[in-house]
Amino acid sequence: MGRQSMPVRHNSRNWLRRSLYGLLIVFLAVLIAAVCIFSVVNANGLQTAVDRRTKAYVSDVTFQMAQNIDAQLANVMQTLEMLTDSLVRIDGAEHRMDFLKQRAQMLGFTQLVLCDVEGEGICTDASTHNFSGLPGFEASAAGERGVSFLENQRILYTVPIVYEGSIFGVLAGERDKANMQALIATDGFDGNSVSCIIDRDSNVVISPTNLDFFFALDDLFVANKDPELASAVREMQANMQANVSGVIVFTTPDGVDVIMS
Repeated sequence: MGRQSMPVRHNSRNWLRRSLYGLLIVFLAVLIAAVCIFSVVNANGLQTAVDRRTKAYVSDVTFQMAQNIDAQLANVMQTLEMLTDSLVRIDGAEHRMDFLKQRAQMLGFTQLVLCDVEGEGICTDASTHNFSGLPGFEASAAGERGVSFLENQRILYTVPIVYEGSIFGVLAGERDKANMQALIATDGFDGNSVSCIIDRDSNVVISPTNLDFFFALDDLFVANKDPELASAVREMQANMQANVSGVIVFTTPDGVDVIMS
């Protein structure tokens, strides 16, 4: 009896051992699967966090860059106003023009223009133009600072010339495209950034020096190959009209990652 029971016990132990091994393998497989799933979820969460931080960093840096550019543009007006303070102390139109000719290039203007209240202007390049009707001139003729967008991405800045409480003329400073591009140039992101000026209606006022990414975005938008990108562009257009900042991230067809802010 004792001898017959031995094989049964032995077989039972083998079966139990195999069962335990099987359960252990299943447990390990489930554990590995759980770890893999957790790793994938964690990696996705990490990528999302990295994307958020990247966008936040880009927003902070570009905001500071925009503030610097805004200060540069404001300085243009301040420079013109300082010139008017000197002009009112100079007698004679010829002497005033000589003074402006000496200052134009030195202060970064393509040319300076001395206008009467009717809009007739004499430029430092000796040409004459009538600026009446331009929104910037009309604003300055009424005592305010003004800006007018001209052809070929030229910008005309205007300020009133005030003497003893009366406006007797308008001083205008023109900056051409290359001049403006140099004014708004930045060295942010280790020199891998370009700047441009776009109005609230999404019209390009001053284009960037490198147009490659502009063309790439336009191609992607027109082809509608990336619905999310198209939606992001429309959202940015709406944000610009509402004076709200935003960030767009996209990859050009040749594999270059671009961040617009």
